[in-house]
Parts: sequence; C-alpha cells; structure tokens
Amino acid sequence: MKKTSPTNTITNEFHWWNNYTLGQNHSLFFVLGELELSILPLDKEAQISYQYLLKEEERYQAPQLLASQHPELKHTERFVINKWDNEIRLAPILADRPVVVRPKNNLYLLPNQSTTLYVSTALWLSIYLGNVKEPVKELRSISLSDTWMGATTREGEICYAARTSGKISREQVIHSPFRAVTPVKLKNSGKDIFAVERIALPTPHLSLYEDEDSNLWTNAVAIDRIELKDVASIKLESKPPEHAKNAKLVSKPREQVADNKLSKTLKHLLS
Repeated sequence: MKKTSPTNTITNEFHWWNNYTLGQNHSLFFVLGELELSILPLDKEAQISYQYLLKEEERYQAPQLLASQHPELKHTERFVINKWDNEIRLAPILADRPVVVRPKNNLYLLPNQSTTLYVSTALWLSIYLGNVKEPVKELRSISLSDTWMGATTREGEICYAARTSGKISREQVIHSPFRAVTPVKLKNSGKDIFAVERIALPTPHLSLYEDEDSNLWTNAVAIDRIELKDVASIKLESKPPEHAKNAKLVSKPREQVADNKLSKTLKHLLS
C-alpha cells in the first residue's frame, strides 16, 4: 500500500480518494458534501467519527492529517483490528439504490428529437482499514430522501430522490469532488411530445470513472422512447464517455445484470 506522509495532504485538491498511513496520535479529517469525517487509529482499533452538516452548508475540504487535536463529531464507531500499520484507504462508489432525479425545470423532447442530459448524483465514500478487502464503513456524501419508483406499491423498488439541473450542453457541466456525472442519452421516436418528468438512474449497475482532470463520470445510459411513456430500449454503455479524456476505472458496478434482466429491472426508469 502506498504511504502518505502524516504532514501532507493529497497532491490534487479534488482527488481525495487515496491511501494514507497515519502517524502516532494523528487523525484524518475532511469534509465531503454534507459529510464531516474523522478517522483516528488507536491501539488495536480505529475510531470513525462523522456527522452531517445542514444542506445549505454543503461544501468540500480536502483531507488533512491532524496531530493532537481531533474534532468531536456526533457519531463515533470503533473497529477492532489487532495488527495493522495505521493504513487507511478512502474510495468513492456510486449509490446502492437507483437515484430518481427530477429536472428543476420542465423538460420536453419534441417528436423525432434526441439529446444528452448530463445528470450528477451524490457519491458514497468507502473506508478500508489495513489489508481488509471489504470496506468497514460506507457513508453517503449527501443526505438523500427515499422515494418509490413503480406502477403500484407492489411493483417497483425503493430509490433515492434528488433534484437536478440536467445540463444539455456538456460545457455547462460543473464537476464536484462528491458527485459523478452520468450522460443520459434520450431519444423520442414517438409522434407526441415527451415530457421528461423524472429519471431513475440505475446507479448500482453503473461503473465509476475518473478523467485526466480528476472529474468523475459514469458510463452513459441510452433510452429510446416510442410513445405514451413506452420505452423501446434501455442500454447501459460499457465504456466511459468519449469526452472523459484518458478515463480510468475507479469502481466497478455494485451489481452486474444480464441484458434480459436489465429491461425488467429498469422498466420504471422513466415516468
């Protein structure tokens, strides 16, 4: 595991996912979205403390290695690990449920028209200790409310709800250290106007990529709609967006699905 000096922060301010080795009585502290996080290694254990800011306080502060003074946060959990060298790894991952996004302004797609809607969703943070292969803790960077996506209370699934500005021009996309951008390719093959009221992004089935500027992307979701809200095809592209230069895979999908299952799983993708 690559070691980071206890007195240094990361080289790229927005590339917070990294490996760290903490010195004696040093803690790792940073702010990601609404999440304040502190990790303190002790004898044969690690203390993970966290709390959430108010939504209007959403911000970012690059990881810092602190000596002596350790912030007191609302929640503290202790993880027993007998043999380790105070090694910690932070990694981003996408949400564990679909995220239902609603455009802030009404969006209509005219007949026989297509567009790409760039939608950002909040990241989760995974914490690894030592050589343990699975994360000991996952925390969302932004507090999200629950919503139901489905035709009935029996048919569908529970999702997260979010609002989005949904940029159509890629040049207008504003990247964030705690959000990933998904290109949603919409095509209206119907004869009527298509009102895009909400989209459920299948985040557990998407990969996460980092481009050369440390911006985070997912693979694109392509939707071809016929008419009256019928979806002709739903496709998850297998590669990073072509405009994400020199993109590297950061995390694989949480769930792998076969093509024949995908249409059933995502049949309520649009509503």
